[in-house]
Amino acid sequence: MNFGYTPLIAGMDDERIDYSKLRDLVLRSEKLGYGTVWINDHMNLEGKGNLNAEIFECWTLLSVLAAETRDLRLGTLV
Repeated sequence: MNFGYTPLIAGMDDERIDYSKLRDLVLRSEKLGYGTVWINDHMNLEGKGNLNAEIFECWTLLSVLAAETRDLRLGTLV
């Protein structure tokens, strides 16, 4: 059986998202045997509607994570 998940890619309110923590989470999931990670491509759904919340752009984040991972399948979540 193959498991996957969608990590939080935006801060709540004015919180700042740290890429290194997100990367570590994805790499840890790969070591635990997860098969997929799905990145949300809707830039306005995160951060509870706060326009000041920081968010990672989907395609850029997927590109960087692809360079960091080996076996995970990465995709967009629509």
